[in-house]
Parts: sequence; structure tokens; C-alpha cells
Amino acid sequence: MNSNQIIELLQESPLFQKVKSSTLSSLLTNTTLVRLAAGQILLTPGQHNDRIYIVLSGRLRAQLNADDADPLALFGIGECVGELSMFDDSQVSAYVVAVTDCQLLAIEHVEAWSVLNRSLQASHNLLAMMANRIRSSNRTLAQWAEQAQSFGALNYVNNITGLYNRHWLAENIGRLILRQTKNHQPIAFVPACTKSGLASLATNRRNAPLPKAYCTVYARMTWQCRSRQTSSPSSCRRRKWKAPA
Repeated sequence: MNSNQIIELLQESPLFQKVKSSTLSSLLTNTTLVRLAAGQILLTPGQHNDRIYIVLSGRLRAQLNADDADPLALFGIGECVGELSMFDDSQVSAYVVAVTDCQLLAIEHVEAWSVLNRSLQASHNLLAMMANRIRSSNRTLAQWAEQAQSFGALNYVNNITGLYNRHWLAENIGRLILRQTKNHQPIAFVPACTKSGLASLATNRRNAPLPKAYCTVYARMTWQCRSRQTSSPSSCRRRKWKAPA
């Protein structure tokens, strides 16, 4: 690939699109070409990096571990890696590995800053790239949080009995008592765990007191609380729990 072809490719890349050819021509005099074989590692976590790498051919992938099957991101022709190190001069945070045989254009950060200082368009392009990276990271975090919530919901059901466990009750007791209080109906719980395991049920999941309708539960015993305006469980009627015949 000759200089003119590289300049044409750079002008179509996210970082240098619409940047003047004369600016890119002077940039090329201080760049180097890097070739990678498929599977070769370009960047390693903890490594100091002072270059931006633009993909001229092939494809790169970013991943947290060297043997990860699912990449964090893929980079094709015209895209770049290593630009984050320009801002804080910090170490590399992820592996960057060649998916296929690659040819890269390596630009030192000093030269990249020189172009950004001379070209308002290049600075605008870099800000747009950073915004897209942040949005992509936010989407990834949202997906991970959604998956974590879905996995957490699986822990609410006992695998043996198929019944809701104390974790589910701790999350929902406040809402249930509020609903029964609003509907002026009693509420009862029949726990299947120890007294010490139920101590946390005196407060809801935000550790705030339950509003004027209290229900204290003990093993093999039920407190049945009428939804009256009361400040203590003493007005609740206690009855022994009887196992079904």
C-alpha cells in the first residue's frame, strides 16, 4: 500500500475523515508500518503505550483475558486502538489481538497531538469517537446489569421445594405489607427457616422501617396482623402454626 492509498484510507477513517491531505502527508513522514500474524498480541494489560494504531488491513479484537472467546470489541480497516492512552498516559487495560494477518499504521502520541492541534476536524472526530466508546460501554454495562438481575431472580426459588425463599421475602415484604395495609386485609407468613434467619425481615431492603403495619415471624409460628394503625406488633393476634393433616 503506497502513501496515496494510505492517505485515502485515513480520510475515510473515523479519526481522520475530512482532514486535509496536506496535513496527513506530513503525518505519514513520522509513522511506521507494523505487521501482525493472526493470533499475535499487539497490546497487553499493564503495558505502557505511546502509539495509536490504525488498521490498514485485517482485523483486531480487544478482550479482558488472553484466552477470552468473546471479544469486548472488534476493529476493522480504518479503525484505531490505543488512543485512550493519549489522555491520561495510563497503562493498557485490555488485550488487543490480531484476528487475522494485519497491517497497522503506528502513530506516536506526540505526532497525533500535533495533528489535533492543527486540525479542528481531527479534534472533532476524536471527541465523536470517545462519545461512541462511552455509549457502547454504557450499553455493555446495562446488558451485564440486566443479566445479573435475571440470575439473581433465579436465587429467589428453593431448588428442592420450588417455593420462594427468605431472599425473595426480604425483597418483597415491604411491598406486600403496604398492599395489604391499603386493602385493609390481614397478612400472614409461614416461614420454613430459623428465627435468626428472619431477623432481617423487620426492615425492608432499603433498611427503612415498615410503615405502621408490622409482622414478626418465627419458625413454625405465624403472626397474623390486621392492617390497623398501630406502632407495635403487640396488637397482632398470634396463633400456633399447625401442620396439615
